[in-house]
Amino acid sequence: EDRIVVEGGPDGIEAFAGTVALSYADSDRPSKALSGTTVMREVAVPQTSRMVGRTEGAMRLRYRRGVILLGISRNGVRLRERLREVEIQAGDLLLLLGPEETLDDIIEWLGCLPLAPRGLDVIQREKARRAILIFAGAIVLASLELIYLPMALACVAVLYIVLDIVPLSQVYESIEWPVVVLLGAMIPISVALEASGGTQLLADLFVRGTDGWPVMLILAALMLVTMTLSDVLNNVATALIAAPIALDVAERLQVSPDPFLMAVAVAASCAFLTPIGHKNNTLIMGPGGYGFGDYWRMGLPLEILVVATAIPMILLVWPL
Repeated sequence: EDRIVVEGGPDGIEAFAGTVALSYADSDRPSKALSGTTVMREVAVPQTSRMVGRTEGAMRLRYRRGVILLGISRNGVRLRERLREVEIQAGDLLLLLGPEETLDDIIEWLGCLPLAPRGLDVIQREKARRAILIFAGAIVLASLELIYLPMALACVAVLYIVLDIVPLSQVYESIEWPVVVLLGAMIPISVALEASGGTQLLADLFVRGTDGWPVMLILAALMLVTMTLSDVLNNVATALIAAPIALDVAERLQVSPDPFLMAVAVAASCAFLTPIGHKNNTLIMGPGGYGFGDYWRMGLPLEILVVATAIPMILLVWPL
């Protein structure tokens, strides 16, 4: 079999290997690093490292420690020898692949200096294919209404763990516990509003406060109230609370209830001011690094735009 030496960054080499279906040299040989969860680390070789003046082949890192040397950077010098035959020098930068549980200890034993993590990861293409197939199968089953979508996605998560596609430790690290606690703390608020009669009080205040207003302004006020409720309740609960208010207002104005109900339906789905108003807001909170106050800065102009656009369209399609 032919062997080629590739020069480039870790991400570029990984993408190139995947595009042309290459495998790392000797990756078919048994190695502790190739079983279980593996990670990549970039390290610098100081003068005091036990690797200085020795080759990877002589140290037998693969067989003794389960660590694979994937690349060497030496001040822009092009290395044409096989990596395992290159004599390591002080100042070299190495890319190592090894077991997640022990790689940091091995780096310390080698006397190397780990560089700041850059999120480097090994693309395991077989696992990636299985993950895509499982996810696609769940979406198909849910679209055919053979299984409820949340249940289908929960099964996908369980299969990912059982089939070792995603390590259990990574699952725990991916859970945004502050968001979970936030959601749990907000549930009693919606219950308290309904149990204490707060929603009925809001309805009475709205009816009295909009008495004598033009219909377009009443619709706009109804949408604003519904959006505000939807920012702290889920959209279904908000619609259940706001719909009776809309019907009562339409009855008092002696007009068709259709535009008022549609205003409630549109507004209940437009919760942009808080991370708890909609599941999509919650999902992006952790990965995006957003705080609670970041949502209203972008959400408030968006809600104003929705109201300004929705009112004339609703009155056009569902006239009074």
